Amino acid sequence: MCDAFSELPPVATESSCGRPLGLRFHKNSGSLYIADAYMGLMRVGPNGGEATVLATKAGGLPLRFTNGVDIDQVTAQHEMVTSSGDSTGRIMNTDRTHLVVALTGPCKLLKYWIRGPKANTSEPFADLPGYPDNVRSDGKAIRIGAEGEKLQEMKGHQNVRPTEAVERTDGKIYLGSVELSYVGIVNP
Repeated sequence: MCDAFSELPPVATESSCGRPLGLRFHKNSGSLYIADAYMGLMRVGPNGGEATVLATKAGGLPLRFTNGVDIDQVTAQHEMVTSSGDSTGRIMNTDRTHLVVALTGPCKLLKYWIRGPKANTSEPFADLPGYPDNVRSDGKAIRIGAEGEKLQEMKGHQNVRPTEAVERTDGKIYLGSVELSYVGIVNP
């Protein structure tokens, strides 16, 4: 039922087969961590194979629509983001004065101040050409400058935009999109 040859449309099987929305490699171990909307936090070992479920709950509560995952490359600790209906990703800037928050529906990035004279206020940061899904400081998929200007955008066949991009140590970039039912690989 969950193989590529299923006669059912993907939307009919995703609650039982999974919907991976966030991907991150742990560089030292080579493991791929997956935030799956239905299955929770999962991991695939460095040799591939089937994913193992690591967590379906956090703090005693079930994970609902797990959307993103980040891995500390030193400790291998992970942090997950679940969708709340409004934002799908957050990232702290380098001087720790504000967060940049991805707002999926309105296709925007928002700057939320946590320190300084603007603390506890927010302001628009960037309008985006598509639906953001997670936000990272790695400069993949779409690059936004420090002032919110679009610097570069990655597009695939028929202008499909990736919503998740991870890079392995071999230089390959793995791309996912909510518009596609597969993961794309870009070779160096």
